[in-house]
Amino acid sequence: MTMGLFETMLVRDGRVVQLEEHLARMAASCRALEWGELDAHRFRSVARGAAMQSDESAVRVTRTTDGEGGWLLEATAFAIPQATRLRRTHGRAITLDPSFVRPLPQHKTLPLSTYSGALAVAIQAGADEAFFVTPRGEILEGSGTNVFAMRGDTLTTAPGVLPGVVRAWVLSIARQMSLRIEERAPRADELRMGGFVTGSLTTLAPLRFLDGHPCASPGEAYEAIARQYPPGE
Repeated sequence: MTMGLFETMLVRDGRVVQLEEHLARMAASCRALEWGELDAHRFRSVARGAAMQSDESAVRVTRTTDGEGGWLLEATAFAIPQATRLRRTHGRAITLDPSFVRPLPQHKTLPLSTYSGALAVAIQAGADEAFFVTPRGEILEGSGTNVFAMRGDTLTTAPGVLPGVVRAWVLSIARQMSLRIEERAPRADELRMGGFVTGSLTTLAPLRFLDGHPCASPGEAYEAIARQYPPGE
């Protein structure tokens, strides 16, 4: 089994969105897992070199073992997946059985089978995203997204999950807007009263259905946040 890390980034008009934040996250994981220092210059170079000059696409940088004690850093470009596009427009999610557990949840580790397996369950159920949950039914994160409940001026999102790049940006903007932030795992009923998901390719997308039940709009504060993404544009 290939051991390594990956970062998947949005590309808009040839620009890799939040490149430095993705680099910083992989570098932090390398240090935390004691997998050596990340070559930052190489990361930037392969990411920018692979980025397609199209309106919107994706690039994934992987850092994997080379079999000889070293590390390979490679990048591939691809179109935004259909499931991601549907997540933006349809907003349909399901909750997984608690037996679905992400290994090393605070790091984007390879292989991709845990993420793809969870998403496959969602697609089979007619949804676009699958949420990992605690045995008590609290919502942690999606197969490729972070999750927020939103009610009025209060944001609720689980701690101890993948430190999403867009998640961190949302929290920063929310603080600038003087919104209230609760870092705890929201319940399904809270998400049905208003919620959204974030991800580098998903960007920000309102949750419209959870386990087949309709969800209320996340509201005006969410709209104000969403209008400001992506940064730098």
